[in-house]
Amino acid sequence: MSITVKDYADLQQIKYRLNIPDSDKTIDKKIGTYMSEADSYVNIQVGVHAVTPLTNPDNEIISLASGLAASIYNYWQTPAKDRTLEGIKEWKNSIAEHIKGFYGQKDRSGTSGDSFTSTRGVTGTET
Repeated sequence: MSITVKDYADLQQIKYRLNIPDSDKTIDKKIGTYMSEADSYVNIQVGVHAVTPLTNPDNEIISLASGLAASIYNYWQTPAKDRTLEGIKEWKNSIAEHIKGFYGQKDRSGTSGDSFTSTRGVTGTET
């Protein structure tokens, strides 16, 4: 299975989150590395529920991918790896949950809208 990388993370959103002015282009290449990592993660998650790459990603997935890229950037910039690693895990979880719900049409438990089943029903003999 081959995954084509699609750009989801947005450089401008990432710079905003990192408090880096848009005019500062010196860090763009470094941020781009983490954008690619975030985009790849999104494509892996999307691949479970939809065709990759998404041809028209929603604004939420762009925001989530940008947040993940900023979090990965922070991970490599700070000595407090344990705290920033938790942030990465939270972003990845949010991405997976959004994709599952938005593209996979499933809730947090994995139930889709047409998969509700019941092994018990109202029979009229309940006490």
